[in-house]
Amino acid sequence: MTMASKVTALWGPSKVRQHRDCYVWEFSGVLDDGSQAGWRVIFYFDTRAFKVLRTFTRPANKGLTQVDMFPGAKPKHQENTLKEMLRAHIPPAQLAAAIAAAIQYQKGR
Repeated sequence: MTMASKVTALWGPSKVRQHRDCYVWEFSGVLDDGSQAGWRVIFYFDTRAFKVLRTFTRPANKGLTQVDMFPGAKPKHQENTLKEMLRAHIPPAQLAAAIAAAIQYQKGR
């Protein structure tokens, strides 16, 4: 897998956590070379900025398709920057809750 690999399928968020100073969403997906990857999107309350971290990469399993790897999943195939793809998968209600928490966090500082 190279750093220039493109995401061909994306699922999530599989986990959502609120911390004292940020919200965290976790996603998984498949890259164009067939390998699996995971990402964590962090929304920091103090700066209201998003940061994307790759949490894992697993090599491709030869002969398996995306359906074999994730039965029942319905991936969205998109082309965009990774950050924009991930942000687009965050439900609006969760994004609104994160922004409201950021406002409360900044009021309390």
